[in-house]
Amino acid sequence: MKSIQMKTLMLILSVVVLTAFITSASSVLILSRGVNHEAKEIMNLTCEKNAESLNTLFSWVEQSVDTLAIHVEDELESMERLQNDEEYREQYTKKIEEVALNHAECVEGALSVFLRFNPDYTTPTAGMFWAREELGEDFQKIPTTDLSAYEQTDRDIVGWYYEPVQKGKPVWMQPYQNGILDKWIITYVEPVYKDGTLIGVIGMDIDFKRIEEEAAKIHVYDTGYAFITGEDGTLMYHPRYQYGDALEQKDKSLLSAVQEMRKENESKELLTYEIEGKRICMAYCKLENDMIFCISVPEAEINGERNELIVKNIIVTVLLAFVAGIAGAFFGRHLVKPLKELNVVAKRIAEGNFDVSIKCTSDDEVGELADSLRKMAEYLKKYVSTLNSLAYRDSMTGVRNKTAYHEIEKRLDEKIAENTAHFAVAVFDVNNLKITNDFYGHMTGDDLIIKVSQQICQTFKHSPVFRIGGDEFVAILETKDFDEYESLVEQFRQDMKMQRLKEYPELPISVACGVAVYDADKDRSFTDVFQRADGMMYRNKVVMKKEAKRKEAWQ
Repeated sequence: MKSIQMKTLMLILSVVVLTAFITSASSVLILSRGVNHEAKEIMNLTCEKNAESLNTLFSWVEQSVDTLAIHVEDELESMERLQNDEEYREQYTKKIEEVALNHAECVEGALSVFLRFNPDYTTPTAGMFWAREELGEDFQKIPTTDLSAYEQTDRDIVGWYYEPVQKGKPVWMQPYQNGILDKWIITYVEPVYKDGTLIGVIGMDIDFKRIEEEAAKIHVYDTGYAFITGEDGTLMYHPRYQYGDALEQKDKSLLSAVQEMRKENESKELLTYEIEGKRICMAYCKLENDMIFCISVPEAEINGERNELIVKNIIVTVLLAFVAGIAGAFFGRHLVKPLKELNVVAKRIAEGNFDVSIKCTSDDEVGELADSLRKMAEYLKKYVSTLNSLAYRDSMTGVRNKTAYHEIEKRLDEKIAENTAHFAVAVFDVNNLKITNDFYGHMTGDDLIIKVSQQICQTFKHSPVFRIGGDEFVAILETKDFDEYESLVEQFRQDMKMQRLKEYPELPISVACGVAVYDADKDRSFTDVFQRADGMMYRNKVVMKKEAKRKEAWQ
């Protein structure tokens, strides 16, 4: 028959073992989930950050060509004069050339700029084509291609003209070898219309080597790398494989990854596959030109830190359980109450409740175990808080980032579905950021972005502000800011005129702004409101640029 002391000792030891097991299991589970979540966030944020730099280049090209398209349409008096008055056509082309060359000089990676008129109204060679062999050289006028000499299906030669015309919208051409420039290029081209009649197309050729260099600089963990594919999985750039290879042909396990990338909705979950006997994790996101930017890292590198933390945690937990067991053999009766408390605390931590209170302060092994649990709860609370901060805050400006933006977008879509939405969207875009970076340096450009974000937050102090692009911000106006949005927008514009950078007080700060109010009769989603605000911002940007040019010309 066992004594009461033995039963008490067995009970105490059972509680100690149970506490150690719960603590170990919960810690391993939480740490494992935390490290996996952190790896996913690091991979996705790295992918988005580096894709953002490429998207900035693509956006700059798109904005430049869009602006040129507006200029082409505005400068043309009529299609009749373009068709019948050769002298007018030459003068008109020369005007466009001057503006186009100015834009091309400002676009990073631009190798050429061109305008081709509709051959149904002009000769098949009418237009202009300025190009350079290397970046940094001067643009030279090049004879234009005779459109009548090729079939419309000859994509490598004249696809840049017929594809946007047939689609009736701007398009990014897939990278191709340009015979005239003898380089791999990527082209953005836009059809231009006058009163519904096609004037022609205008576009720019970008050196694809510039994009390859950007991707080649990216390194993640120890051996991770970046690569770029087309929508169909065809490799556009890869540090190990040739251009044009099909990604799925390199290993059959890549087929599922390629199929996932082809889906319309991008997933934030990491894709996994095996290649050359190694298990690989991959994050990806779609670029502005519909190519797919990918980052691949061996799974072993991602799990290395997690496995080390798990082993250390298990060792520490086992040691704590061993020490507590020995202590329980000598001080059984005194350990029953504090062990119950620790058991409850361990369960709360396992459930994700880190705001726990541990009253046990005894100067023995039980106290050490209690202190370890307290420190673990504090560490996990700080760790989760840090991860949330990384996930929802822009590191440079301190405002909310694109991840947080998508969350509020979902919330507003739910309100729209419930017919309870009442908000406005304000879109801001910093003008001349590229020029500021080029002439004053990227640190000054960063200061410019920070200055603008601070002014937005100061003006719209009751509204959340998001940085959704390199130089683009969004404020969601509700409650008080919504009621006063017109006066606030005007106040913002006036305040921005007074703002200057401390180191460069002579540098004016210019920000384009557009605001759209949710209209239940015509808006079916948050995206509808944002697109109207973005369109108004873009029109404001064009007006501001025209006013700046008129002021510059007057001076």
